[in-house]
Amino acid sequence: MAYMNGIFEFYINKLESSSIIPLNRLNIILQDNREQENARMRQEKWIESTIENNGFNSKRIQALFFIISDLNNERRRNFIKKLLMMNKDFCLFDSLPLLPILSSWVGSEIPHIQDRITYLESLLPLVAGLDYLKHKHKIENYIEEMKLQLKNIEIEEILRSL
Repeated sequence: MAYMNGIFEFYINKLESSSIIPLNRLNIILQDNREQENARMRQEKWIESTIENNGFNSKRIQALFFIISDLNNERRRNFIKKLLMMNKDFCLFDSLPLLPILSSWVGSEIPHIQDRITYLESLLPLVAGLDYLKHKHKIENYIEEMKLQLKNIEIEEILRSL
């Protein structure tokens, strides 16, 4: 864990001294690797520890969530849940990437967008209650945008097939 803390600190310092964000290089270290359960458990522990130790430091939390944005939906949801239990601040939540920064697909984009909508809907139970009204509104708006995008792509794909 000390190794990851050192790398994270290095990139945070780079972030503070530059407008270029090299954090995407850390994504490689945290990629989902189902074959190496020990590595995954260490990753989970490090990410949870980083959230606990920096839950009110918006710059560090934004950097962390940028780094973990490519993890699978379940892992990202669990980390969002952990953060929300510690820090209910909407401004921080609003600055976090809820979906992966980059995405790709083969064939139709429709299943990809449907998966994103399903994931966003799975976040709604995490933002139940008065403390999370703005959070919930943000997610619901995002879902509506994705549904509109889905309709447009469905029409586009039908027209392309003609």
